[in-house]
This record gives sequence, structure tokens and C-alpha cells, in this order.
Amino acid sequence: TSFSASSELAEEIVTHVAERIADGRTESGWVEGADGYGIGESVTVQFDKTYRIDTFTIYAGYHRSEDYFNENAVPSSLTLTFSDGTQQAVSLQKLMQAQTISLNPVYTDSVKITLNGAYAGTKYADTVISEIAFSGSGEKRCIICEWDA
Repeated sequence: TSFSASSELAEEIVTHVAERIADGRTESGWVEGADGYGIGESVTVQFDKTYRIDTFTIYAGYHRSEDYFNENAVPSSLTLTFSDGTQQAVSLQKLMQAQTISLNPVYTDSVKITLNGAYAGTKYADTVISEIAFSGSGEKRCIICEWDA
């Protein structure tokens, strides 16, 4: 599995790269590097083969601490685009916990996650996704879910 992003926030001591979206640590994450809330910015996940996916789990926002969560923007809506070109819209709540969304089952070898909206942070306009996972059927139930035993 590989990851790429349309932008990544580079700070003095760390760049919040796309790979952090599935590193098994909710205290890190991908942070878009565009102006404002990063509407239209995206992360693409390229799987090692085609999988049937029927659920998407996300830690939306910066889950490092309650302060980080509140200070940064949290995605409110996303579009998932699959390798066959189909798309599914996802609405999220501003919750400091995992959110699992049932999807229309799709066979795909990639997913592009595009930011469509965000809940404002109290301090920063940077939108953060701490972790994601996809589940489906087949030999590997969890496709990306190091943090989910």
C-alpha cells in the first residue's frame, strides 16, 4: 500500500505526510498544506491489489490531544473516489473518536479521499485526518488497519 497527497503541511520539525494517515498512531496524521481549510485537497491510497471494500473508518481531526483536536480543523465532508471512477460522499461529525461509515460495496485498487468541507478549528485553518481504514470481504478483512486488531 502506498500513499500520496495533493499537499502536505511542512512545519519546522515535521512534515505531515500522507503516510501518517495509516501509520497505526492516532496522535499523528496527514495535514493538508493548502491555504484555508484545504477544500479540494486529497490523499490517494494505492493498494497492493484489488479489494472489495464495504466500510470506511476514520479518525477525523487531530487526535493527538483534546487541545490539538479543537485547535485544528476537522473534516466535515469527504468524497471517496474509487479506481473504477465511482464516487461516494461521506459526511462526518466533529467527534474525537473513530467513525465507521458503511459504503456501497466496491471493488477497487485505490481510493482518493477529497476534502469537501471542514469544521473550523479554534486556532488553525489546517484540516487533519489522523487515521483511516478500509474493510471488506476476502482473505484480508482489514485492508489498512494496523491500529484495529
